[in-house]
Amino acid sequence: MVNDPKTEQLTKIARLYYLEEMNQRDIARKMNMSLAGVSRSITRAKETGIVTISVNAPAGETSDLEIRMEKAFGLKECLLVKSSDMRDLIYTEMAHRLAPWFDRALGPEAGIGVSWGQTLKIIGDNLPARNDGGRSVVPIIGAMGRIETGLFPNSIARSFAEKLGGDAYLLNTPGVVDSSEIRTSLMTDSGYRAVADMWSRLDAVVLSLGGLGEDTTARALDVLSREDLESARQEGAAMMANFLCFDDRGKPVDTSFSRRVISIDFDTLMAVPLRVIAAAGPGKLKSVEAALNGGLCNVLVTDETTAAALLDG
Repeated sequence: MVNDPKTEQLTKIARLYYLEEMNQRDIARKMNMSLAGVSRSITRAKETGIVTISVNAPAGETSDLEIRMEKAFGLKECLLVKSSDMRDLIYTEMAHRLAPWFDRALGPEAGIGVSWGQTLKIIGDNLPARNDGGRSVVPIIGAMGRIETGLFPNSIARSFAEKLGGDAYLLNTPGVVDSSEIRTSLMTDSGYRAVADMWSRLDAVVLSLGGLGEDTTARALDVLSREDLESARQEGAAMMANFLCFDDRGKPVDTSFSRRVISIDFDTLMAVPLRVIAAAGPGKLKSVEAALNGGLCNVLVTDETTAAALLDG
């Protein structure tokens, strides 16, 4: 039986490319073909089943689920960790996934903005130390919380900077004040302006997500009152990131307390090229879904169970 000459040619090109590891330009010269013709032949060899490709993934790796998440939600990157009943273990693993991402995605002179909260505190504490230096880390919300808890935004920024081998720029203006008038006045302060000017030049921001219930960190630390949270829910908010409020579709909501918050504004935040959200667990599922649907983040760090639930949708 004589094989079809076209099939023979596709098979030979495939062997040269995949098994002999010749580049397409050398194959074109050898086969007296155009470069475009070789490229089409390689594609055709895969389409007809002459070439089949398999990846022998090690047990427990997550790249397939990550790629599905990236396609489903238009993410630049999704980084997954193993699910666990131990919240601190998940956040520690997030730190270890993020460390090489900082090296790959950001140059040594990059500017990084960080928010606040328990998630980011644990990530900052557990980031493996890098020594390449030069990165600037700045809080993207004013001061709040008690310094001794480590949740103080400046403390988190300093922790990230120390681990990433860079410098921390501190913001001592309060994060939440008593009135919009006080907010307006404080935002003219030169110390605030120096940091706020950096927000428009950031290369990446790292955010966590918070709910609007009694269990939110902002309520536990008395940063927001019960009345603040109830009012925000009535105004249509379902979750918040860096004290910016969003509805269940991820659309920004202007709430009464958000007018008293001193932080990066929504438009400036959305202009940052890389917007990372680190959040995991069943309690954060709806918030993560809203953030993805609203385009708030383009890099997601979460756990496998949360990712699977998002895809099942």
